[in-house]
Amino acid sequence: MYFKIQFLLQLRNFISESELSILMDSAIEVNDDGVKVNPEIMENEKFYHCIFKDKVILIFKDHQEFLNCFEIEEKEIVEKIKSSKDEDIHSILESYIEKEKLKKQ
Repeated sequence: MYFKIQFLLQLRNFISESELSILMDSAIEVNDDGVKVNPEIMENEKFYHCIFKDKVILIFKDHQEFLNCFEIEEKEIVEKIKSSKDEDIHSILESYIEKEKLKKQ
């Protein structure tokens, strides 16, 4: 019985530390108060996204380590991104850019 209790306590501590590690490793954190960006753990030249108050927030850290932030409010895009997998977001944004003719010519 003692061994079982010790094992369960160690397992609980391990899970708590793992969850904490995952939270600390998040480039973007969202809660009721807003969006918190952790640029020190972001990769350069990579888009990060989240949904906050029915808006898609896109954050990009460029090669000079400047942060670029964009908001998308169009309901159609927000709903598509909410229901998509992370891999699909790039194609959703590309099709939106093409549709709205936002690409530089």
